[in-house]
Amino acid sequence: MIKGKITLWAILGPILFLSGCAMFSEYGKLEKSARESYIERDYDAAISQVTRSLRIKPDYAESQQLIKEVFPKALDMHLDNINAAKSSGAKFKWDDIVKEYKILIYLTDEVKSLPNLVDKNTDQLIHFDLRSYSSELGEAKNNAAEDHYQEGFSLFGRKGIRNRDQAAEQFKTANKYVPGYKDASTLAAEGYYQEGLLLSKKEGVDIQKQAAKAFTAAQVWIPGYKDSPTLYAKARRAGIKRLAMFPFEDKSGKGGQYGAVGDTILDGIVSDIMNDSQATEFLEIVSRDHLGKVLAEQKLGMSGVINISTATQVGNILGVHEILTGQITKISVTPEQTTSKSIQQKKEVCDRKKKVVKDGKEREECIWDTVVANVKIYNRKAGATISGSYKVIDVKSAKLKETQHLSGNYQFESSWASFSGDERALKGEAKRLSNQNEEKAPVADELVNKAEKDLIGKLSGTLKEYAR
Repeated sequence: MIKGKITLWAILGPILFLSGCAMFSEYGKLEKSARESYIERDYDAAISQVTRSLRIKPDYAESQQLIKEVFPKALDMHLDNINAAKSSGAKFKWDDIVKEYKILIYLTDEVKSLPNLVDKNTDQLIHFDLRSYSSELGEAKNNAAEDHYQEGFSLFGRKGIRNRDQAAEQFKTANKYVPGYKDASTLAAEGYYQEGLLLSKKEGVDIQKQAAKAFTAAQVWIPGYKDSPTLYAKARRAGIKRLAMFPFEDKSGKGGQYGAVGDTILDGIVSDIMNDSQATEFLEIVSRDHLGKVLAEQKLGMSGVINISTATQVGNILGVHEILTGQITKISVTPEQTTSKSIQQKKEVCDRKKKVVKDGKEREECIWDTVVANVKIYNRKAGATISGSYKVIDVKSAKLKETQHLSGNYQFESSWASFSGDERALKGEAKRLSNQNEEKAPVADELVNKAEKDLIGKLSGTLKEYAR
């Protein structure tokens, strides 16, 4: 009986061992993942995983069996999806059909790229249905392009920039399926061109700005379309807004402790905007020199004179469309704070070696010892916050057009460590920080300056978006 058990184990042992090796190998893990996907009816994922397994080990029987089962099911599933979509009344059903054919081609290519698979049981090559779906995909793309072309054409005759955008999007999709489809690009350009013509006949800075944008959009589709460049330049000139920007009033209560913060922020915002060609496409900022000269002639100061009730009067004097005023509402500085914590680290090291004789041979052995390091980890922090707001007032209507309240922040943080004892005991963060030098925090003025830069970036960012 015992002999029988030993014989059975002698037979099964190697089989189980090899099976276990396969299970933990890369190709075995991929087959396992593929089978789980197959059970969940995610046939596409199953094929992707099992083909990777077979590229590693083409003769792996489990993967061979799985690909024979899952590939036909995947093809049938996608072909059923295609037939269902064709018989549906969905508006853009050919979009879905194109996707299905692309997946079929991908799956077929995955299987086609496999090395020859030989069935271990029959010693025969394993064959698959590797038909081409290229012609079907081409037909589906044409049908999808036509659907979107017709939708774009139906929107083409409708006025309004939103309709032009929607029509152009449909023509863009048509071209995505079939590059240069019919006259889609020409129709998109013409739609924007006609909208530009319509808008350019109306009065108003904002309307002229939209007209210029329409002529630009026409040229995105066809560069230099008709006389769009000339009409754009004309509409742009009429669509430029003149903006007077007043220094930010310091309402923080710091009494100029950190310099002329309001002036610094205004100068930073102006510099940021002027260096952005998109922001200045339809925006002209009145220089501070001109602003000061005009206000001086009118015996008005640079700050404290602008509010909604006085905007029209001051704006007309300056010859601007809009006025920007701002305030610094808060400046706070978190002074330098340094904290520390003490830890002890130990480590077993080969302190020295001794010679020993074993089995008639002389060799060296380590004498192990525990080394200790007493570590002190330091953390230093400091920071500053500046809060500010601005308002953009329309001169003609004396209405508030834009308002924002934002904060600029700067946080300094530095860590380092010192130690006494044996350096060999150091590890992890303590070891890393022991190589860092102590770093002093910036002084208060510098902290505020860095927070100013952050606030300038945020304020100018919102203004750029508004100007566009």
